[in-house]
Amino acid sequence: GTSKINSTNQLVHGNCLDHLKKVPSNSIDFAFADPPYNLQKSYVAYSDDMTILEYFNWCDQWLRELARVIKP
Repeated sequence: GTSKINSTNQLVHGNCLDHLKKVPSNSIDFAFADPPYNLQKSYVAYSDDMTILEYFNWCDQWLRELARVIKP
């Protein structure tokens, strides 16, 4: 769904892009990012072996969303 995320302190589990798109702009005080680093590690539900271009494009997407939601 496209419902908004509750703005109270909470930990959200899932695809960061799916969830970040639900967060209002300039509404987050702090974010901690620890993404997979494309080192071909074996994860249960994530492919960690993108081409370098795919990986940089993906990083641009979530970094852009983080920049949008973090307060100035």
